[in-house]
Amino acid sequence: MTDKKIINAKIEHTMLGTADYGYMSFVLTLKFNGCHQGFGTYDLRFFGVGLIEKILSIVGVSTWEELEGKCIRIEKGGLNSTITRIGNLLDDKWLDMEQLAEIIKNKKETQR
Repeated sequence: MTDKKIINAKIEHTMLGTADYGYMSFVLTLKFNGCHQGFGTYDLRFFGVGLIEKILSIVGVSTWEELEGKCIRIEKGGLNSTITRIGNLLDDKWLDMEQLAEIIKNKKETQR
């Protein structure tokens, strides 16, 4: 088992659109410890526009275009692991994609 670490990262680039995925999505390209890693490619048909609102709120901006150059915290396991959460640099505000997916899945199941 790998211990997860919290690391400061800078949002170098953003993408919001369909790109090569065939569905509306996003990618935040993050720089930390001399490395770059993407966070995103989540299907916005499932997560909805609320996910974009959560990202903006966590980073502390009001538009997608303001994300580039902002610093955030990320949580990940080892060197080659995926980013499991992103958070505000100063405040204890986090976006946990696994937790959010479970909440949305449960809501959709109860609405049936």
